[in-house]
Amino acid sequence: MSLIWPVQIPPLKDELLSSWLVRASLAHGCDPMSLTSAVWPTWRAWTVDIDRTLDETRLQSLCGSSGLSIDELRNMTLFHHLDGKILLIGKKSSSLPWVIAMGSRNRQHKMGVPYCPGCLRMDEPYFRWQWRLAWHTYCPLHHHELIECCPSCNMPVQYHRVSAQTPHIGICFHCGYDLSSAVSARVEAMQTDFQKLASNVFWHRGSRLGRQADIIPRLVFIGQTFTQSHPTRGIQRTKGTLAFRGFYPGHWN
Repeated sequence: MSLIWPVQIPPLKDELLSSWLVRASLAHGCDPMSLTSAVWPTWRAWTVDIDRTLDETRLQSLCGSSGLSIDELRNMTLFHHLDGKILLIGKKSSSLPWVIAMGSRNRQHKMGVPYCPGCLRMDEPYFRWQWRLAWHTYCPLHHHELIECCPSCNMPVQYHRVSAQTPHIGICFHCGYDLSSAVSARVEAMQTDFQKLASNVFWHRGSRLGRQADIIPRLVFIGQTFTQSHPTRGIQRTKGTLAFRGFYPGHWN
């Protein structure tokens, strides 16, 4: 029987599972790999995208150690938020559509987890699940673009690789730069309009249609309309960001 952690770490609003695990490890004075190895001795948790979903057996193990309920843990996964909206209800997918792929190789990630420096400056730093969605390129609260790399060393943000001595999750694992000090570009009106329209397609129309194939042409139409009608630096930068994330269909001109 697993022992419950001495320090109880409640999840924060919209927090990713990986973010919560890293905060829990730092609260216990250890690195994230040591914590997850204690929970899952035979599973290398950080070699996969742990935020996508966890099976029931692993959820049970984490429940026994953390003191959180199965539902509290499941609610921090991306599958919980996308099931029945972008995915068919109940369909488990190892490759969630419209979620930024991390490109994992062992513990290294090719892509960084996007973040808003302004949000990291608010109270305790942590990472939100919405930042993993491919069409989310800016923070609606601070109206600045999301960043995926450390501005000091240009390494992708990989907070699961921080050391036990790291003061909080918002520190670059590679050079020690405080990511909350980063300065990101302020978004233009066309960028905010695109994100709002794209979100409407996914969360409202997508929930009724229930098929990824029906969503693609709608999003392509929105992108073509904005690109042709508003050839501003901001919308072109958004287009470039999404293309880098592998999001844009090839025929978006």
